[in-house]
Amino acid sequence: MKKIVLFALTLVMVLAAACPAFAAGKLVVDQEKFYSIEPYDDSFYVYIYAQVSNAGDKAVEFNNGLWEIYDANGDTLDSEDWMYCYPDVLEPGEVGFLSAYMSLDDVSSVEDAADYLLTVSGKSAKENTIVRLPATVKYTYTKGDYRDSHVLTATVTNDTTETVYDYRVVYAVKDAAGNLLFVENVQPSYVGILPGTSVEVMRDLSYDSVVEELLEQGILNFDQVEVIAYVDTDY
Repeated sequence: MKKIVLFALTLVMVLAAACPAFAAGKLVVDQEKFYSIEPYDDSFYVYIYAQVSNAGDKAVEFNNGLWEIYDANGDTLDSEDWMYCYPDVLEPGEVGFLSAYMSLDDVSSVEDAADYLLTVSGKSAKENTIVRLPATVKYTYTKGDYRDSHVLTATVTNDTTETVYDYRVVYAVKDAAGNLLFVENVQPSYVGILPGTSVEVMRDLSYDSVVEELLEQGILNFDQVEVIAYVDTDY
């Protein structure tokens, strides 16, 4: 009897080694950037930006995320499960970006938000509804008499056979070392791209209160800018 049991166990181990591991997508956070700022007098906001990727071998869909803010004693100031991932479906090796913000009540300074915790989860994507479009991006700085200009311009190309509407353009700003600093996105819903043509999508950050505050503090620069353009066919 012992020999039979031993043989059965050995056979299971051999079969397990011979069979490939179960394929699945795996959503991981590669980089995070957190800001606690006071863009307006006595108004306190926290912002988070993150780069995520699919470290698995099947498509993965962003399922949900939880973002908790703590004071210096480790007590929770606030939490939020409202956030977006652009795009929300990633093929193996693909990168996406998260962004979220919230206002804080009952705080008196930006230092009150001393720490945070970001948790994200993914789920199996039965079908990838995301079509990525070729895109390039440039940053243009113009010195002004009263206000400097900071403009991100993406050139998006439609390499499909149909006119594309409701596409989204995601800008990721990084420093010279590749560290994520800021994420922005636009969706020009009423502007279609004809097959085989390109459009320029401009995002002027000159009047963005968050960007203005981060520039004033010397935190934000535009050493590197990345772009993702895509269409969600389920949209």
